Amino acid sequence: MLYDLDGVLVDSMQAWFRVIQRGARELGHPEVSFEHFRRTFGQGVEADRAEFLPEWTSPEVAAFYQRAFAEELAGVEIKGEATRVLEGVRSLGLRQALVTNTPLELAREILRRTGLGRYLDALACAGEAAEKPAPDLIWLALERLGSSADQALYVGDSETDRLAARAAGIRLVGLGIPGDLTLGRLDELLEHLE
Repeated sequence: MLYDLDGVLVDSMQAWFRVIQRGARELGHPEVSFEHFRRTFGQGVEADRAEFLPEWTSPEVAAFYQRAFAEELAGVEIKGEATRVLEGVRSLGLRQALVTNTPLELAREILRRTGLGRYLDALACAGEAAEKPAPDLIWLALERLGSSADQALYVGDSETDRLAARAAGIRLVGLGIPGDLTLGRLDELLEHLE
């Protein structure tokens, strides 16, 4: 079982919005509207750079995220049902991995602070392979789990996730978006696995 981080396991949209706003201010750009940001949420470092912070290189954006997001970590919360779902999937004997466009060190810190890391057997994060919507992070997570696309499901909540799943040849569990299986809430996943 593979999961996206932001919007699936944690609620971090407002924190990331404040980071993007801060970057825009540092570069002297006009304020980014929440609606504009929301449409791009989860797209990854390179796409964020092109969209919002074009004067910086991708490594500079990643370094900025590491610095700026540290001040927003207190605003990141576990999605209400995420712990119960991760525990339930673990109790079924299934291995679990995170696949995220969040840079590795930030993802580790979020998982450490929320305690969700203890349920995951592998991570595949921005900076380790081409970001979603490319399939590379999904393939990396599958390799680390010792699994294949036909044996796994990927839970995502964005168009970026949908495109990455399609490219990777893995079934998508769409959380609030159309997928091979579409869920309104994450905890509905357990009903389909038992």
